[in-house]
Amino acid sequence: MTQDSTTTSRQTKTEPASSGKNQWLQRIVFSFMVAIPVSILSILTYDHYFAPKIMVVDFKGFLEKQRKLFLSGNIDEETLKRNLTGLQVKIQSQPSNIIILNKETVLNDAKALTE
Repeated sequence: MTQDSTTTSRQTKTEPASSGKNQWLQRIVFSFMVAIPVSILSILTYDHYFAPKIMVVDFKGFLEKQRKLFLSGNIDEETLKRNLTGLQVKIQSQPSNIIILNKETVLNDAKALTE
């Protein structure tokens, strides 16, 4: 009977060690499962709401196009005013993290604010 009690005590000693390793591994896996989605979500939120973005507007091209349309008689004065007001509304409706520059001042390609 002493052998049975010795074997039982050995088994109980080895079981906590292996379950401790399993708990440690489970904690690591759980930490990664929580940390990775939270990190991705925070990066996407920052990029969408806070990171500055540059957009360009071709004021000169827009005004030339409107001038040609007006002088050719394709649009009347009221339509011209609506088009100018529409561009102004588009510019003012952009979020605060979007920087709008004139196309002539930007050297490389940037996302254009469509007319």
